[in-house]
Amino acid sequence: MDFTGKVALITGGGGGIGRATALAFALRGAKVMVVDHDAEAGRVTTDIVAQRGGDTKFVAATSRNPRRSGTMSRRRWTLTGASIASSTTRHRGKVVPIQDYDEDVFDQVIAVI
Repeated sequence: MDFTGKVALITGGGGGIGRATALAFALRGAKVMVVDHDAEAGRVTTDIVAQRGGDTKFVAATSRNPRRSGTMSRRRWTLTGASIASSTTRHRGKVVPIQDYDEDVFDQVIAVI
């Protein structure tokens, strides 16, 4: 697929699947906005994308505050044409069956979706 002229907003883009997703969109022509709460990891992703010839920006934010994240994204990059959003955020809490989550842990997991 060709994503030239489109902007891909990748939350959780600082590593793992998010980093791979950012690179995949960039290699197919999309401008890539990497959003992550880990500024160092996010900048590593943008460096990798840029080294491969991609057009990329980084915004330090969390998806727990989508209004702030969206405002920051619009200020940093004018979105033109169609846009693509990919949420690859991860929860770093304990890994247990959902029925065993404490209520506050469950709320944290849901907050990043």
